Amino acid sequence: MKNVNAARIKQLRENRNISQEKLAEKIGISKSAISMYEQGSRIAPMKIQEKIADFFGVSLDYLWGRKTETKGCSTELTKWMETQLASKDKEQVKKIRNIINEVIKNIWKENKNSN
Repeated sequence: MKNVNAARIKQLRENRNISQEKLAEKIGISKSAISMYEQGSRIAPMKIQEKIADFFGVSLDYLWGRKTETKGCSTELTKWMETQLASKDKEQVKKIRNIINEVIKNIWKENKNSN
């Protein structure tokens, strides 16, 4: 059986053009731990899964494969963005994704702080 959690962590990281090393640094663990979680050879402790979900702005349900959509970002929107970005050069894609990710992160932080 495929480890959905491992696949989701890797997918989220790669979609945002973040290295394993950078993700590990951001959430305070080792690069090798990220590698093991992505390969499915280890399962991240709950506190680490919470940090990963918070970092990427997704729910734990999404990370575990119980939901197919990230918080507020529908599958249709994701597909549309991928289609639109496919025709751009790599540097433009990185810039656009980084801008979109920052906007989404800021919106979620504002929403989280207002509740």
